[in-house]
Amino acid sequence: MNTDARIVFFTPSYRNDLDRLVLMRKSINQYYRGVAEHIVAVPREDLKIFKSALDGDSCKLVAQNDLVDNGYFPKPIYKLVDKFVPSQTWRFSRWAGKGGWIVQQIAKLNSFELAPQSPVIVLDSDLFFVRPFDDRDLLSDQGRILVRIKPDTESGMHRKHIANARRFLGLPTGGTDHHYMSC
Repeated sequence: MNTDARIVFFTPSYRNDLDRLVLMRKSINQYYRGVAEHIVAVPREDLKIFKSALDGDSCKLVAQNDLVDNGYFPKPIYKLVDKFVPSQTWRFSRWAGKGGWIVQQIAKLNSFELAPQSPVIVLDSDLFFVRPFDDRDLLSDQGRILVRIKPDTESGMHRKHIANARRFLGLPTGGTDHHYMSC
């Protein structure tokens, strides 16, 4: 990992998490002792309210729509039906897109496009910091951060997900007796 590159914090969010994101930004401004850029990705229709709420804040806002294929977002006809006759949206489910959580996960996977030469630290919008920290805490050579080891309690299906994730990401095969909460 290139520890000389500037760290980038990346947070996918949306309007219902705006208050939490504001608290996160306050905690970063209070406790972070570094020079990371913070990129916040929100649905295009939420950009205006985020710009207003974060006015004067140094984070950068981008549209999730620029990181995720349009097929994952609801079509205009679905939005129209949802606005005027929400009880009938089931009839238009094929145009509903995917849930916001799925879109956020895809945005996280594509966040490297925004900072290809920098380490990207993904921060969910409901996270906030409670003590001073700096880049050394995030780029430690001491090993992984937040690894959960529970070999006796993980289900067989979860072990399959770990193995599939390794294949998908092109990682070497390895044990399935732990997983990363964050790394």
